[in-house]
Amino acid sequence: MIVEALRVASRMTILATVLWQASVANAQSDGNKQTTNVIARFAVDTIEDLMFVLLPATIQGKSCFVALDTGSSTSVLDISWRPVLGEPVAKGLVDTGLQGDVAVDYFRAPQISLGGLQFGGDGAEVLCQDLKPFRELAEQMFDGIVGMNVLEEHVLRIDVDDGSVMLLKAPDVPSGTPALPLKSVHGNPALDVTIEGNGIARFMLDTGSLSDDSGTLAAPLFRSLTRRRLLLPVEHASATTLGGQHDVQAGRLQTRLSVGDLTLDASEFTEAYDNSLGLHFLSRYVVTFDFPNEVVYLEPLRRMARTLSIAASGIDLIRSRGQYRVTGVRRGGIAQMRGFREGDILESINGIEASSLRICALRLVLSPHRSDPLRIVLRRDKRMLRLTWRFVQEGARCRPATRQCRSRR
Repeated sequence: MIVEALRVASRMTILATVLWQASVANAQSDGNKQTTNVIARFAVDTIEDLMFVLLPATIQGKSCFVALDTGSSTSVLDISWRPVLGEPVAKGLVDTGLQGDVAVDYFRAPQISLGGLQFGGDGAEVLCQDLKPFRELAEQMFDGIVGMNVLEEHVLRIDVDDGSVMLLKAPDVPSGTPALPLKSVHGNPALDVTIEGNGIARFMLDTGSLSDDSGTLAAPLFRSLTRRRLLLPVEHASATTLGGQHDVQAGRLQTRLSVGDLTLDASEFTEAYDNSLGLHFLSRYVVTFDFPNEVVYLEPLRRMARTLSIAASGIDLIRSRGQYRVTGVRRGGIAQMRGFREGDILESINGIEASSLRICALRLVLSPHRSDPLRIVLRRDKRMLRLTWRFVQEGARCRPATRQCRSRR
């Protein structure tokens, strides 16, 4: 076998970001150029609190979901597929960053369908890894990760407002939208970003970065910006990669980021082993990756509200203007039984201002694995209401406390 030392940027940060569960909406030919340009279109069914972009796929005839990850240079199948993959064709090393390399095997990819896109069975390779930790984070089943070895020959468009992910033959963007030149980090798309007062740094564009921050900063750059007071450390975080878990620092930029004449809407970052702009950042734009021509288009969205849906607790919230507002309470759910109503503003939890909690932390606190009671203060119209949130679900099956997110120190 050929032994290769390959860097595969398939790390996934655990801090809460966007779960998109999508279903195929087959493009129907209507004779116009726009329709014939579409290879596959995936319509978003639900947008929870910025987790994975999950797309429906078929692997050897089995229907399943796969995560879309421009931060992984190689596609990945879950270890449950190992029996059908045959013998490895190569060995390699995955660079997990702060925790070093992990030995992996490469296999011939089985036949995989992603909408109108077919791959595998033609010499394409995949990794085979245990994806259980990431499924537990997403609280969704998915069988694999689609990486750049599949995406690099296509145009990828992600539109949060339209609720769609599309694979196109050619980019379809408004006239005058600047084409930003794509660079490469370990074979993954990246931008050269100007950090005002510091210089230019290369940032990977990573749809598989699970963070409710804008992205990550390499540890040396994180420390340098902190010394120069261009970054304000604010808290610590816990991150998960293929190599396990580790603690990292988080901070808020005190300067501007730009690419050419475009100012980037990005301020909060987590320390990591490289620079990246993750899915939370990308979801602020209609993003069109033109991989064949090595450019990307960023069209700013008008709405910036963040939605949080906690199915097990029966509550939907939206984060807007620094506060959490209840947008839905499901009949018979825990939230309804505890007295929540649509329109309530979440003021505090156990004496901590709710506005200071990130989406990841709030999701963790309100998930039903907790046994200790919570003291919650709601604002309803002009009244303040105090509730006790306690999970008592006789005979119910609740997920274990597997998710970790940042905690203030």
